[in-house]
Formats: sequence, structure tokens, C-alpha cells
Amino acid sequence: MGGLIIILAVALMGLLAPYVAPSKNFLATVGPPNQPPSLKYPLGTTGFGQDVLSQLLFGTRNTLFVATVAA
Repeated sequence: MGGLIIILAVALMGLLAPYVAPSKNFLATVGPPNQPPSLKYPLGTTGFGQDVLSQLLFGTRNTLFVATVAA
């Protein structure tokens, strides 16, 4: 039951990524590079100034697609 809840939560994150991600274009430079986590960037930014949370949310969609095809 716990595994099902985790899978559903990850699937919901992937489906809602365009609506809840702080940066709609996850590859765009949105801030200064290498920022630590803060209220504006909850997981910080990369060396290119990209929001890590947005990349995580949008990356979930790709992961779910590959897992579905592999299954």
C-alpha cells in the first residue's frame, strides 16, 4: 500500500509539473548560478542558473514514460 501511494504521488507530480513548477521552461536561465536553497529557489539553482525544482518536476515526466515503456 505504501509503494502504491509513492507511485501515485510521483505520477501526480509528473502530470502537474507544468502547473506547479516555478519555472515553466525548465532549461531557461532563471536566476544567478549556484544559488543555495531559498524561498525563491527551494532546491537552489544549477551552475547555469536553472531552477533545480523545475528540472526535477519535468524530469519526472520523462522517467515515468521510460518506466512505462520498459514495463
